[in-house]
This record gives sequence, C-alpha cells and structure tokens, in this order.
Amino acid sequence: MGEPLGAEFVLSFARNGQDIMAKIPGRALPDVGDRLRFAFDSAHAHVFYTATGWSPRR
Repeated sequence: MGEPLGAEFVLSFARNGQDIMAKIPGRALPDVGDRLRFAFDSAHAHVFYTATGWSPRR
C-alpha cells in the first residue's frame, strides 16, 4: 500500500511477519503485487518496537 507525500510515497508492507515502511520517490510507485528489492543505509534507518515505542538509537 502506498501513501502519497508530494514528491515521495511511503510504502507499507510485511516481510517475515515484520511490518516495514519505506519512503520512495513518487515517480517510482510500484503496482500492488510487484516484486521489489530493497537496500538501505542503516545510518538513515529508523527502527523501533511498535508495542513499546522503544528505539535502540535513543
């Protein structure tokens, strides 16, 4: 599922039982069912536990 944010989209999906959100350029919005490959720079990742809100970076 995608959420438009002007020039970007936020994609929400699940992988191995984990919810994941990714911000991508708006021109690259994939169709539902498309296979995607992601790579990310951990320096720009925001990780937290939804049940508690705890983040290892805090």
